[in-house]
Amino acid sequence: MADHEVLIQQLNRHHATKQFDLPQENRSEISIQGTGFFTKDTSGNGTFERANDTGGFLIGYRYNFNRWFAAEANYGYDRNTQFYFGGTPARVQSDIHQITGSAVVKLPTFARLQPYALAGAGALVFDPTGNSGSACHLQPRDDRAPLTVL
Repeated sequence: MADHEVLIQQLNRHHATKQFDLPQENRSEISIQGTGFFTKDTSGNGTFERANDTGGFLIGYRYNFNRWFAAEANYGYDRNTQFYFGGTPARVQSDIHQITGSAVVKLPTFARLQPYALAGAGALVFDPTGNSGSACHLQPRDDRAPLTVL
């Protein structure tokens, strides 16, 4: 193969890949964030309660219908342990799930800021694990329900 044929093939490959560099509208966005629970200890009436500091994650997905309106869904997870000291010491470990859905309206940009309005609903579910780390006896899984729904 002659040198000029190799050069032409390389230029053709370069031109073919450049066609994909055109600006495209991003309709989907994915986010990953860290979360944490950092609580204070409390005491009263002969009982002392302490919770461990814990970290978790939050995963989000946003679909942009157009440049000013989007829908968003998020899921978060943390594991938290509560320690109780008093007449009978106890330890309760829970998985904490956060689920939200919302509509997002993007307002006009000013000074390189993108303000937005958000309206939606969500749930915060505390699910005791019942593992060997827990000192409390829990009911079978079918009988438990979320403790808190926002």
